[in-house]
Amino acid sequence: MEDTVDHLAHERSKAQFNVEEMKIIWAGSLHALQVSDRIAKLVASDPGFGKENRAVLSRKDLFKSALKKAAYVWKRINELGLSEEETSWLRFYVDELAYDYVHWGMFVPAIKGSATEEQQNNWRHSSYIYSLNLIHKHLGDFLSTRSITPKQASLASDQLRSLYAKVRPNAIALVDAFNYTDHFLGSVLGSYDGNVYPKLYEEAWKEPLNESVVPDGYHEYIRPVLKQQLQNARL
Repeated sequence: MEDTVDHLAHERSKAQFNVEEMKIIWAGSLHALQVSDRIAKLVASDPGFGKENRAVLSRKDLFKSALKKAAYVWKRINELGLSEEETSWLRFYVDELAYDYVHWGMFVPAIKGSATEEQQNNWRHSSYIYSLNLIHKHLGDFLSTRSITPKQASLASDQLRSLYAKVRPNAIALVDAFNYTDHFLGSVLGSYDGNVYPKLYEEAWKEPLNESVVPDGYHEYIRPVLKQQLQNARL
């Protein structure tokens, strides 16, 4: 194997900070960095986590690959006796498309195939919301692979909003059952009465910068810059 040439060596040599020290800062501690490096090397050297052909797989094959690797991950965790911290890094470095959604992706098929008619009626809207939310969350992937058309994406968003309205009564009741007070939550958006926007507006006016129409520093710093840009635009 040929030696790898570092084409960025010149730029790296001019960095104004120590890379190794920065790695520790990003990781949180030297111990965390050591664990991260060890698991990264483990994943890179294990053929079971290979991703060489991932770019050419169909969406169906990607899902199958993710399912296979999900099972392999847990097998390796048990074989190696990994700690919770090591397991977390392993899941991070496996980096498989749809890896975290494999189990949850069986939610709808399980309801349709195993639930009673009453259970299906109770969970139908929730299962549809889950499916449509996945489309909404990964819309770019669905559109770029032409799995759906822009019109279908728009219809999915409309249907998602419609379903939210249907489950909202039970969703609100479920949250009420947690019995959290407004004081405990300390959130304008999570107030019990749902009067969100007027309260959000009131909170915005409590911000010192909003006490005047023109904030402090505008005439001193911002206005001269805008004035200069305007003059340059006229030239």
